This record gives sequence, C-alpha cells and structure tokens, in this order.
Amino acid sequence: MKIIAHDKKKKLLYAYDDRGCYEISLTENWNKYVSKEFDAKKIAENELNKAIMQIEREIDDKYLDMNNAIIAGRKAEQARNDSIQSELRKKHEAELSNYKKEHSFYNFDIKEFRNNCVICNENKFLGIIVPKRISGDSLTIFELKKGILGIMYSQFHMIELNYKDKNKLALYLEAYKDSLSSPEYTMDYISEYNKNEKEKYNTQLRKAAPNGVIDYFYWSLNSVCGIDISLNYLNTSSKIIKYVDIYFNVYNAVGDKCFLKYVNSYTGSIRGVGPIEPFIKRRWTWDASYYTTCDASEIKITKLVITYMDNTKKTLTGNAILYNEL
Repeated sequence: MKIIAHDKKKKLLYAYDDRGCYEISLTENWNKYVSKEFDAKKIAENELNKAIMQIEREIDDKYLDMNNAIIAGRKAEQARNDSIQSELRKKHEAELSNYKKEHSFYNFDIKEFRNNCVICNENKFLGIIVPKRISGDSLTIFELKKGILGIMYSQFHMIELNYKDKNKLALYLEAYKDSLSSPEYTMDYISEYNKNEKEKYNTQLRKAAPNGVIDYFYWSLNSVCGIDISLNYLNTSSKIIKYVDIYFNVYNAVGDKCFLKYVNSYTGSIRGVGPIEPFIKRRWTWDASYYTTCDASEIKITKLVITYMDNTKKTLTGNAILYNEL
C-alpha cells in the first residue's frame, strides 16, 4: 500500500494499492506514528481529488488491460480448440467415408459381440446375418440359417450392444443409422415371427424325415479296441420316443466285417433311452460298448428300431435312416 497524503489535523490517511484508493481514520497513536515515520504531507482538497482520480484511472486501465488480455487469451484458446475440433471432424468424416467404401451394411461381424441373444440364449450365429434395428442398448438381427437336412429358415435375435471393438461399432452405427431405425421390429413382432418360422421349419422337417434324424454320430476305438460311440437323435415324429435301438456292423479298411469279441457276432446293438419329445434332440454316449479287432475303420448303422411311449414300434433300414450333414 502506498501513501497519497496525510491530514494530521483530521487524523486521516489517504493511500492506495492495486485494488483502489482508501481514506483511513487513524487513532491518536497511529496518527503520531505516520507523522513521524512517513513523509506524507497534507494536500489541498482539490489536488487530493485530482490525485485520487488519476490513480483510480490508472488502476482501471490496468485491470482493463488485464481483462482484455484474458479475453484475448480465451479467444485464442477457443480458436485453437475450434481448429482442433475441425481437424478431428475432418478426420472422422474421412474415416467414416473410408469405412463406407470398404464395408457394407451386410458385412457386420456379429461374432464380435460378447452377449447371448435375450430371446433364445444363442451366441453363435452361423447363417447369413442382417442387422435390423438399434433400440436403446440392444441390436436386433435377422439370421437366415441352415437347419437339419439343409432346410433353410429365418429367425430374429436380440443382443445387447456390448461390442469388443467400440470404434468399429460406432462407425457402423453412424454409417447405417437410418437403416437401423425401423419401428417395425418390436418384441411382439419378433416373437410371433420366430414362432411362425419355427413351425414352418418343423413342418418341412417332419415331411422330409417323418421318423427322426441322426444329427450327430461319432465312434472311436480305445486302447484295448473297445468301441466308444456318441450319437444324437432328433425326434421329428408326433409321438414321444421311449427307446431307440441302434444296430450296426464294423468294417476294416478293405470292407470286411470285423468280429465283435465276447458276443460271437458281427452285429452289435446299443439302446438310447428317452423320453424324447417331438422336435427335441437327445445325445447318448456308450464307452466300450463292444470289443472288436484293432483294424476296425468304419461303423455302419444297419437298423433303427424306435419304440414310442405307447409301445408301438417303427423299424428303419437303408435309406429310411437319415443323417444330418455329418
């Protein structure tokens, strides 16, 4: 703080600092102290006012310059930020343009998603995938898939937007947002569509395979030439299956039958126990079901005898034994 003037008689001190001018009332002791220690004389009132006004103008000019400098600095900073944002927008637009050139609406990689479908709980979509709608944090997709015996059918799936490559997902959603905004694909619509499609598929499947299909078949020899077998059977009939009796022969590499040890026969049989509801699969595994020669290289199923819960039977041989694509 700097002194402007001192009125000893009135015990007043006039001073200023960076913030402004002050009139300070002094006690007797402080009045004496200022008179003794500082060479501050009384100034005529009109001169004092002029001095104060001059100091206040200088302070105002100082703060005005400071404010102008701050404003200029902020404008410069805003200009820099605007320039950076402009460059980022240009970069993003170029990235989006390149993405559209190198990709299409139909080649979205659904395998990148971590989540299962909230409708059917599947997480492997192997057919043709078409994204349909983004709603909230969910993506609706349409899958054209190959079913049993190569019969095609379609299903809708809904998965949460939890993508491994966030940047890739963002580019896809931005590039094709107009195509992903259809209001048609509500949950009611999807549920009804999936139900109708599955019914059509089951009708076609039953027509092609009225008694069932071996959906999976695998066999191997263990270390002592015991025969291990795994088999899936899909029931396509309208009845519930009680048992599936499977008869087979074993062959070596030159086509000769291999003898089944301990049973004195060339024909083996194994039984799969149900129940198997219509359009339900069941898997069975038999370890060391029979023992044979160690040159065995092929098993051929020769006959299936299907027993239903009402104890009626159906025997399948030859071309009536249907396999899915194995």
